[in-house]
Amino acid sequence: THRSTIFPYTTFFRSSYTLKEMSSDTAFKAIDILMKNSHESEICHVGFYGGEPLLRLNLIKECVAYIKEKYPFRKPAYNITTNAVLLDEDVAEFLIKNDIKIIISLDGPTQQLNKYRVFQNGKSSFDIVCKNIQMLYRKNPKYFRESVTYNVVMYNGASQELFEAVDNLWNANSTRTVRLF
Repeated sequence: THRSTIFPYTTFFRSSYTLKEMSSDTAFKAIDILMKNSHESEICHVGFYGGEPLLRLNLIKECVAYIKEKYPFRKPAYNITTNAVLLDEDVAEFLIKNDIKIIISLDGPTQQLNKYRVFQNGKSSFDIVCKNIQMLYRKNPKYFRESVTYNVVMYNGASQELFEAVDNLWNANSTRTVRLF
């Protein structure tokens, strides 16, 4: 949907990548193609990813509404990949209400996450991400356990600390509180 402007991942993207936003018309055409070519499937899968899709939450809402209106007989299964920085109460309500599965990109404890996921001003995103994940869990523990997964990028290979951190995340899904690292 939109290349992330929250994190300056590399100078390559800043110098050679021009931001392009998908229009509603293009998104609706893509949905129409999906629906036309998946008519034999009971469930059609629609994913929102690329950069940070929550930067275009209005487009995501338009797409979900478009499918409900134009294809009420279909069973969409939605998912979104997000860094969770923009995952606030309103976003959480929308995702829960529409049963949108969430894949959270979380590269490990603070030091690992901050290697590539700091704000443009250099400040850590880790505390915000943790707070947002905990808010989502408190809002609806059942939804969280059934609909939230993590995507861990191991930039420099795996370490014992990373395995333990990921294990803590998985264990947190089955406890009453969410512990992050």
